[in-house]
Amino acid sequence: MALLSFSSLGRALGLLAVAFLVLPARAPAHEKGALRVADRRLAPGTWIGVTGSKFLRGSALALTLEGPGGRLPLAQVAVDAGGAFSDSVRVPAEARPGLYRLVARAADGDVVAGLDVEVVSAPPSSAAHATHSAQLPMPSAEPLRLDRVRSHTLTGVTIAAIFTLLGLGVLLLRRSADPHTDRS
Repeated sequence: MALLSFSSLGRALGLLAVAFLVLPARAPAHEKGALRVADRRLAPGTWIGVTGSKFLRGSALALTLEGPGGRLPLAQVAVDAGGAFSDSVRVPAEARPGLYRLVARAADGDVVAGLDVEVVSAPPSSAAHATHSAQLPMPSAEPLRLDRVRSHTLTGVTIAAIFTLLGLGVLLLRRSADPHTDRS
């Protein structure tokens, strides 16, 4: 005797499908924003203009420069009602030359935007910058260590749900293909 009949298995799968469709999906904690700077070549001790858009309205962000010199704090900025900000920040004097990532972090530490930049040893002159802008920057030998938010629980639950639904689907197909299965 089968534990579940074809009709009760179908009802269970139907209810599970409806639950996945009807229950609200977990909204992302933060919107992914965009960062912009006038020049991606930065010199230690200089001021740069940073603008951002597509952020969660009214949120606070921490701007950092992350790369060979570690995580260097730049500024705390407030996002306006339009989801944007504009600020001038000073590149830390202790920033070593190399490739960095300009990062915007939410109050809980999640990365919500990033932009690749290069810290150079001297302020770029207009002539030197014009010739260098056609060349690709040389990567530094040090790895870029960026924190990433990973949820092992959510990944595990998602994989378990996929395999459970796959198994139920195979079982349902086998039962519908078996001519001896009682469908009453």
